[in-house]
Amino acid sequence: MLGLPMAAISAGNAAHASQMRVVHAQEAARHQITAHLAETPPGGPGRSEATELRMAKVSWTGDDGARHAGVATVPGDADAGTEVRVWVGPDGDLAQPPTSPSTARTMGWFTGMLTAAAVAGAAFAGRARVRQVLDRRRYARWEAEWKVVEPAWSGRNRR
Repeated sequence: MLGLPMAAISAGNAAHASQMRVVHAQEAARHQITAHLAETPPGGPGRSEATELRMAKVSWTGDDGARHAGVATVPGDADAGTEVRVWVGPDGDLAQPPTSPSTARTMGWFTGMLTAAAVAGAAFAGRARVRQVLDRRRYARWEAEWKVVEPAWSGRNRR
């Protein structure tokens, strides 16, 4: 009974802490810069909403002064030449945004719940196995006693 919450909490905390280390490492290694759209995203302005994200070519000047180009996710209503914010890694190339702390929290909860389900499942399976073994023993004893009692009880031995 006590093992279930302790296992779930421990596993959830460990998963959350591990994921937060990933979040902090990504936040330290990546930063946002301003880039310019080199082309209008497919679907074009007027046909897309600002909340829609599209892939489009962007260009930017790195911290070292070198020009870079790549394909990034941008708002669907942007037009060529528009400034957009993109994430770059330590090498100056495009990168995905860092994982959010809410993802780490979700991972912790998910791992905790999965652990709770696994521990509960193992406990129920163990209980069922013990019950099966005990029932087999009881039925074997009942069968042995019945073999002794049944002939006298049924009257088969009376002639």
